[in-house]
Amino acid sequence: MITVIAALAAVAAAPSCPAPSGEPVTITSTVIPLEAIGGTYRTGNGWRPPGDARIGLVRYEWGLLLRSNDPRFTDFDFAPGSIHSRASGCWFEWENRWGKHGVEAIVTPHIGKSGYNAGYTPEQPKNLPTIPGYRFIMADKAYSADNAWIGLWNAADGTGRSQVIAFTDQRHTSLVTLPFRLGGLATLPSPDTPALGMTIVGEGKGRGPVPYFELLAPTGVRVTLPPVDRTALASEIERTVVMPVGAHPIGAYTKDYALTGVGTVVGRYDLPPTRRPAAPGRWFDDPADIPKIFDGGCSVVNVEYDLTARKVLSVSCNGFA
Repeated sequence: MITVIAALAAVAAAPSCPAPSGEPVTITSTVIPLEAIGGTYRTGNGWRPPGDARIGLVRYEWGLLLRSNDPRFTDFDFAPGSIHSRASGCWFEWENRWGKHGVEAIVTPHIGKSGYNAGYTPEQPKNLPTIPGYRFIMADKAYSADNAWIGLWNAADGTGRSQVIAFTDQRHTSLVTLPFRLGGLATLPSPDTPALGMTIVGEGKGRGPVPYFELLAPTGVRVTLPPVDRTALASEIERTVVMPVGAHPIGAYTKDYALTGVGTVVGRYDLPPTRRPAAPGRWFDDPADIPKIFDGGCSVVNVEYDLTARKVLSVSCNGFA
């Protein structure tokens, strides 16, 4: 409790940034390979090579190491899109450049505006679990029936180790241990799966590179639904879907589906390579396990279907990297 009060007091006492919004800042970025942080690729579950990126109990969406010689770029505590320096009071913004495997670089970095509305202070938990050998840093909402909070803990001995932990007043689960000291966290429910996106920035108190990355974790949110005949349901969806302008006929696509557990089905239609027939529809137990494709235009079509209303909620083509 004392730790949380001290953290909020530090927010209130944060200095004002001495630079105007929009001022360019030199920040470079390089991709953090999954293997460099102890993760592995799971193959054989439908994901395109190199496979499903996993570390601990979470999926590794993407990660960058940020470098800057600007003395204001240090000591980070918040990451709601832009990142905030506790020492300088500056917010740093940029555009993300997306590739086939997530964010691959940042472009046009500059001094930005606050990632929060004026006067807003992120709520913090009143009760924290004790994690031996680690010190609490901050937490954000978990948006889950299973856990109230997702929090960051750094190694108490000052070494480059941290844990991301899901917790309530009664229990906690370590989601992943990372080889970084962490500074800020922002969570956001994934719009098309019962999963939680976590954007995390490193502590950044030294002059070395600052990790900036995104993880995806199941939230555990589920609702009780009657048994579903998946083959019949897939046929029902496919009879109802109107393919978007620019897409091929629906029969040309391989189809992946998953029940979200919150009353909807998510689907991804993937146009197979030339001369290879479309495979029958596949069902996954978790929407997060549907192989993710970040580009492809209308060769990849995303679908969401409401089980209760028996109607298509959305259908759209992918973007381009």
